Parts: sequence; structure tokens; C-alpha cells
Amino acid sequence: MFKNADPLAIAILTIYAIALVVSVIVLAVGFWLIRKMYRRMLARKQRFAGLIATLTFLMLVVLVKVIFSMVL
Repeated sequence: MFKNADPLAIAILTIYAIALVVSVIVLAVGFWLIRKMYRRMLARKQRFAGLIATLTFLMLVVLVKVIFSMVL
């Protein structure tokens, strides 16, 4: 792929790409679970369903930031 590139740079880019894929998967699955939880909470007429879903989404974003901070 990169003929004259430093092997360390290739390794770092590969790790970064893997972290990006993992983060996208975590966001997609997490967002799906949050939507499922929110709909179930609305069906039961539970109070603060939107607040709980919003805070859960913010925790998911923080998790993705932690994944990137571990990589970088």
C-alpha cells in the first residue's frame, strides 16, 4: 500500500483505523440500544425517559473518546 513509508507509521495508522471502526460499531450498537430503551420507557410512561436517554448517549460519546485517547 505505502511502498516507502516507515513501518511504525503504517502500524500507527492501522491501529488508528481499527479504533475508528470499533468506535463506529460502538456508536451504532449503542444508539440502537438507546432507541430501544427509550421506546420501552415511553411505552411504560416512565418519567424522565428523554433525560435518561440523553445522558446515556452522552456516556456513549465519552466511551468513544476514551477509546480514541487510548489509541492516541
